[in-house]
Amino acid sequence: MDQKTTSDTDPMGQVLRPGVLSPICTRIADVCLRKLCRKFLDQCPPPTVRPMPSELDDLSLACLLLGVEWGNSAPEKTSADLAACLDKVAGRFWGDLLPWQLALEFCRHNPTGIYDLQTLTSNLDHHNSSIRLWMFDLAWCVRGRLNPVEATARLLQNVAATLGYWDSALGLCRSLVATDEEFWGMADKFHPKDFAEQYQDRIKLARKDGLPVFQQRFERMELRLRRLVCQGALALTPDEIKTLEGAK
Repeated sequence: MDQKTTSDTDPMGQVLRPGVLSPICTRIADVCLRKLCRKFLDQCPPPTVRPMPSELDDLSLACLLLGVEWGNSAPEKTSADLAACLDKVAGRFWGDLLPWQLALEFCRHNPTGIYDLQTLTSNLDHHNSSIRLWMFDLAWCVRGRLNPVEATARLLQNVAATLGYWDSALGLCRSLVATDEEFWGMADKFHPKDFAEQYQDRIKLARKDGLPVFQQRFERMELRLRRLVCQGALALTPDEIKTLEGAK
């Protein structure tokens, strides 16, 4: 039987090595990030229009995902586009600035010099439930970069003491440790500042329903964001790539 030979070089003629990202993958991810930034810049309303439309929240989160995963190899032009998005939301709610500040933090070039992971972590237990949920969404996108000790303490206190989105806090907290067993061990050892009985009731409910139930909201969100990224990448044309890469 004839076997089809697979080339070990990418279309740009560079040798592919196991465990090393293909240069063309890095290139497409970068161009897609810049394309989503341009789309955000075109659609973002003035600061007087509040709150930010949900479609633009998704755009900013999709850019954050790409920044976290590919920003370390992004050229300076990409950081300039992210910085332009940050300038665009100046004067809005401070939480609208955070995705762009975080995306820049993970890029090789960070012209702002801003480092906002600590701002995100310190607001995981914000008293306003809507702001708290937005912090959870941002944290899910950067969960691999958070300080798990500080973040899990704040999230478990949310499980104990908050009414809104305590289930999301629990699901996010689970994502910060390697296994279910590690999570249950940590949850059993945690002593909330107050509402201890409510905390125990909620942990019992989580054991009964299973931890995956508490992460479904985040998984749906990430699927939605990655669909945005894929749609942007699949729609790229050679001319558009040249235009974006040549833009200043």
